[in-house]
Amino acid sequence: MAMRGPSVFENFCSCADFAVNTLGTCKHIEALLLRLRRRFGRSFDSHRYQRTRASLSLHYGDTVNVRLRLPSEPSADLRKIVSEYFDSNAFLERTIFGDSSKLSRSCGPWTRRPLFYSDVLDFVDRENELTSGLEDERRYLAQLKKGKRPLEGLLKVPLFPTKFAERSSLPVGAGNPRRRYGSWQDNPGIAGAELLRRRRGIERVLVVAPASVKYQWKTEIEKFCNLPAQVIDGLMPHRKKLYASPTFFNLTSYELVLKDIEDMHNIRPDLIILDEAQRIRNWATATARIIKQMKSRYALY
Repeated sequence: MAMRGPSVFENFCSCADFAVNTLGTCKHIEALLLRLRRRFGRSFDSHRYQRTRASLSLHYGDTVNVRLRLPSEPSADLRKIVSEYFDSNAFLERTIFGDSSKLSRSCGPWTRRPLFYSDVLDFVDRENELTSGLEDERRYLAQLKKGKRPLEGLLKVPLFPTKFAERSSLPVGAGNPRRRYGSWQDNPGIAGAELLRRRRGIERVLVVAPASVKYQWKTEIEKFCNLPAQVIDGLMPHRKKLYASPTFFNLTSYELVLKDIEDMHNIRPDLIILDEAQRIRNWATATARIIKQMKSRYALY
């Protein structure tokens, strides 16, 4: 936590609730405020954090944005950055997010001077990723309008238009459906993984599917691309060996999630693919709760 004062939106907590509730506070912050008020009494509300250097943090309100807090005597360089990239309330200008190069420039030169909270760096990475992805999409659609196939040669077989949902895994929750390209055999995950490998440099994929189709996935991967794949099954000692030596595609099942979740985390996948994700639509189940906690840079479902 970072405690800066008694008001909402002043403080920071790294818990998941703070990141999603839009209240600017959470139970951890409120508990600490209660302890501080008991310690300092009425004088606590007059206490103010004395900032000696600039800091960048996220403001979790109706919308999320980067907020700059300045020291009492900001330098000329800091004032110049504020005037160029931030609005009158010290929020990063929304127009910057439409230009990944501006977004990088607004934050890049600072890394050794101000205090960066970790969620800011994650947020900037996501915005850069989203901007780049939308630029790719516009370019692909423009080529399609000209009668070209922008992803021709991606796999061993031709690709045909399809739709599936894609999201960055850093924000919790489902993403927006976007037009992408998959194989007509109803397996767009392979095409998506190969595209992310080429465009974003991913190195490791975890596929969670019903146990009955794990080997079908392996067959399809061998048919469509030349990337290595392994099916994770067998007794626990054998599975642990497979998890400890991951290939590009690592194929496991919903049935193993509760037993193998620690090993799945240790794979550190860049991409998680959920096949038949309707299996976890009931978030009250243990399997669904565990899968929701899994971390990756990208997710397809």
